[in-house]
Amino acid sequence: MISVSENTAVATAELPLFGGSDRRAAHYYRAQHARALEREEGFKEKAQGAEKSIVQLQVLIGWLVQQIRDLQRQLAWLKQQQFGRKSESRPNPERSLSPPTGAPSAEGAPRPKGRRGQQPGAKGPKRQLRADLPEQIIHHTLEPWQLVCPGCGKVRPELSLREQSQEIGWEVRLVRRRHVRFRYGPSCQCPQGRGIVTAPKAAKLIAKGLLAVDFWVEVLLKKFEFQQPLQRTIREVAAHGMHLSGGTLSGGLKKIKEMVQPLAGHLCCRAGRGRIGTWTKRAGRCFVCRRVRAVSYGGFG
Repeated sequence: MISVSENTAVATAELPLFGGSDRRAAHYYRAQHARALEREEGFKEKAQGAEKSIVQLQVLIGWLVQQIRDLQRQLAWLKQQQFGRKSESRPNPERSLSPPTGAPSAEGAPRPKGRRGQQPGAKGPKRQLRADLPEQIIHHTLEPWQLVCPGCGKVRPELSLREQSQEIGWEVRLVRRRHVRFRYGPSCQCPQGRGIVTAPKAAKLIAKGLLAVDFWVEVLLKKFEFQQPLQRTIREVAAHGMHLSGGTLSGGLKKIKEMVQPLAGHLCCRAGRGRIGTWTKRAGRCFVCRRVRAVSYGGFG
């Protein structure tokens, strides 16, 4: 055990002797402080590099876990195909012989199962209102010449009675948005109120990019959620009257890769902890892990 006097002696022995010169001591400790700051910056850079490596490893671990689960499902399917019960050995009620007419039926004989789902001739379920969708009201009126009686020429009066019906439409269109930023001049002589003030710019993922944020959202959903290739997306956009090159989409996806990569890693780790739910084929495989694989291994092209 080291006493307090021994610690003081060791600390005093490590200090340099400057012969009573305060200037030399100040230069020495200033140099030591500068070296300490350099070591601190080096440690900070190493810590940042370690954090990036941790995020990449989390993404890789999530992809490997999904690969293991896919292989387990394939193994279970192959076992069922190889060692499972075949369809020829299952009893078929249509091929079973019916008892002759007038023969007493056995009480314990199994009855054929009825077809599941909506039965023919039964009343169907009540139609849902779909109140969560935005509503668009369209008025249908008669033409002016249809309101005139062909016999006497009098005009038919409008009644308060209405007939209403609804239908669900699917509207998909491309819109060219023109942003007009207003400018405002000074109204006083105050130093804070001088100059011309312009309204802020619209938010964009890519600076000076042509495609809006919601356009990139649709591209990401089509590619990673619905597994649609970029060439098919380009043909779909062309069907709406817009020419879009493949280099524009692939180059834009490479630019926004750094924005999506941390989010994909966190989603994969959260799904692994069971907060999002089980790794289903649609929610886990397509939306989370396929996107993680694309971000990690350059699948944005």
